[in-house]
Amino acid sequence: MEKKHNPSKADITDGLFKNLAFRNMADLNVKNPVYFPIGLTNDRLSGVCFSLCDYFDQCQKSAWVRCENKHLKQYNHSMNFNSNLDFTNALKEGFVNKFPIFALGVENLSSKTTVEIQTSLLEQIVR
Repeated sequence: MEKKHNPSKADITDGLFKNLAFRNMADLNVKNPVYFPIGLTNDRLSGVCFSLCDYFDQCQKSAWVRCENKHLKQYNHSMNFNSNLDFTNALKEGFVNKFPIFALGVENLSSKTTVEIQTSLLEQIVR
């Protein structure tokens, strides 16, 4: 996993580039496919979404405020990560190209809750 905390646009671009590089390696090595999720977290944002969510398109239309994912919706009641254009663009890129990216605003979350959310996301990504 490529994890970026309080990432700049360059950090996100770097993660996307690495993701594409590893995906191409997976095409060459089918026996051992590479899954390369990108995690974006930010201390000043709240809310959570991931690009492979079954409800991504529907949630995107409501700016992710009405999250339908039963594991994530409870964390989106005060969501504001949609104000970060780099986060939302990265999520859309992952959705369109079918690779896993999650965005998580950790403002007002305990470290235990943050770990629980990330664990839930990873479990959904590898299912």
